[in-house]
Amino acid sequence: MLLWKSPSASIGLKPMPGAFKRMISGMPVFMTEATGPGHIAFSRDGAGQILALHLDRGQSVDVREHQFLAATGNVEFTFERVKGAANILLGGTGFFIDTFGAPGGDGIVWLHGYGNVFEVTLKNGEAIDVESGGWIFWNRFTGPGRVGIQSMYVHMPEAR
Repeated sequence: MLLWKSPSASIGLKPMPGAFKRMISGMPVFMTEATGPGHIAFSRDGAGQILALHLDRGQSVDVREHQFLAATGNVEFTFERVKGAANILLGGTGFFIDTFGAPGGDGIVWLHGYGNVFEVTLKNGEAIDVESGGWIFWNRFTGPGRVGIQSMYVHMPEAR
């Protein structure tokens, strides 16, 4: 959520590729885009931490859905639905993984984690099971690599 901006910064809409796929999955077809000199401030409705991840050219990061806040203009954003038995048991609504990449040059992506956010660095073959948010299913991550973990989860409000 954009909180405020400098008068010199312009706000517009940026169309996202894959509009049909995005509409079917409930993802936004347009993103808010700020351009020009100046400053902007953004936040999330919920207590937590905002972290900035620097992506070197050619690097990408996979992120749990609904964590994205903002990114520099050269960061590309895509997503995919995670399929499987756990997804069926969860009502088949889908669990999405967002992927942010910087193929053309360095970039920054800002993410929000509910509660505190910490990083676990896994050595080759080392694993960690992370609870996926209020269910009895575990996501297993195996190294080498880094895993960011939030200390709480938030149930998204349901439409009434």
